[in-house]
Amino acid sequence: MLLFSIHILTLMGASFSMGGVSNLYLKHRTPILREMLLFLLSLMLITAGFAMMTFPPGLSPVAGSIRILMSLFGGGLNVYVIPRLASELCDIPLNRGFRMLHALFSASFIFLGIGFFLVPSGLWILTVLLIMQIVAIAGGIGFIAIKTGGLRKRWWYPALRVFLLGSCGFLLLLCGDIVITLVPINSFSFLDNLSLPLYLLFLSFGIFVFSANYLSRGSLISELRLTSDCVEYYKLSTRETELIELLLQGLSNRSIAEKLFISPKTVENHLYNIYQKFSINSRNQLLHLLLNWKNG
Repeated sequence: MLLFSIHILTLMGASFSMGGVSNLYLKHRTPILREMLLFLLSLMLITAGFAMMTFPPGLSPVAGSIRILMSLFGGGLNVYVIPRLASELCDIPLNRGFRMLHALFSASFIFLGIGFFLVPSGLWILTVLLIMQIVAIAGGIGFIAIKTGGLRKRWWYPALRVFLLGSCGFLLLLCGDIVITLVPINSFSFLDNLSLPLYLLFLSFGIFVFSANYLSRGSLISELRLTSDCVEYYKLSTRETELIELLLQGLSNRSIAEKLFISPKTVENHLYNIYQKFSINSRNQLLHLLLNWKNG
């Protein structure tokens, strides 16, 4: 009963947070909010499935099937959204090869999930699904950990570090949950299935605060022109501002050089300085950052 109460309170808190983030997303349509919303939804579905496991004995077959479906759908959505969320948090678009690999990984998870739903006694399938879930979470954490070094100048860097540490803690607790479940350890049984509710509470509060902070900042572009907030925040010169706005129009380095009456080498030098100010490494990353900040 205690574990069931914890799950219900967690779901209530997450529902409140998700409602707030949904409202913000409907108003601003930013990709990073969309991925946060899907990530939060996936955890809520998994948590709801675990909560139903704590129901009194005698659960009807229909309710049992709903529990399995919620857990599997939440797990599949979680596997799908983690790389996308990591990409948005780090402002690094996923390349085509990785997107194809990710699609194959997600499809495999869904296929195995359907197999487990049809044959619930196939415990080996459940084991594989759990391993895939851990791989997806660990991969997202690893990606963010590797890329955070280049994000030290971003205003959300402290929040990203907190998210990273909380996710690492969740991964350790999740592995502990699995061990306690597969190899019953009576002295630690009170910790079983607690990792997800705790992590969901942590994320519910963190995502809501992050979203509000994110949206309190001005847009970076408006009608393919940099806003004063953007110019001021990144300390851009007049020439750098002109050059970025031409990039937003799709001009090549040579075309920009001709339009500004400067050499292609000077354009490259300006671009290098711009990349340093934005803490990025390429034109694609710059365009991704500008176009996805508030214009998703």
